[in-house]
Amino acid sequence: MCEKGLSSILIEAEAVLRAHPRHELPLLTRTAIYKELGSHAFRIDAKGKWAGAEPTLGLRRRYALAESCVRKCLPICIQICNKYLLDNYYMQLTLNDIHTMFKIGTDYLSGTISFKEVFDATNEFSAIVEDSPDTRDEFYVMLVGCASVNMVNIATNDERLEHDFQSDHDLEIYDWDTAYFCVSAYAGGTPWGMEYDPSKALEFWLWYLEEVKTVYEGITE
Repeated sequence: MCEKGLSSILIEAEAVLRAHPRHELPLLTRTAIYKELGSHAFRIDAKGKWAGAEPTLGLRRRYALAESCVRKCLPICIQICNKYLLDNYYMQLTLNDIHTMFKIGTDYLSGTISFKEVFDATNEFSAIVEDSPDTRDEFYVMLVGCASVNMVNIATNDERLEHDFQSDHDLEIYDWDTAYFCVSAYAGGTPWGMEYDPSKALEFWLWYLEEVKTVYEGITE
């Protein structure tokens, strides 16, 4: 059962989402949800330096939510890649590395790989996935690829819980959260683009709000 604070935020979030002409779930609403998922704490190493985030209950819930978002959009990548078979190296490489990101995030949280190993792997993948896509299909695959990198960054650094901006529209693409990358892929483009399908965005965000409950209730210790 969700706590009263989270339940209230989710009820309000759905009302805002349905009322929005483009069916967007605001950045500050998502941030409020992230905070309600649990605590956040930094690690400090023996030299007194910052060493990532502690794997608190809140972090593990936020990671699980991000992982669910990426898995929700993974069929989009698979469908696109299947159209091209092995003719598009960028797509095949990105799809393979998305699967690798799932393993890296899980391995880091289980303590089987180091912070440096994660850092090196995500940096290498970012250099590939952020290479300017030439087609709309490559753009969709790039969005999910970026989402998977963000997902792993939550494992090491946690979700961003404070913002200087009020709207996703004010952010650079590299500052988007995992969910925003995913909804842009799922809805066929960014909310300000011609290809964006508000009905698909609504479908994604309604699923997302239910997934918040699932993650909160499913991860309790």
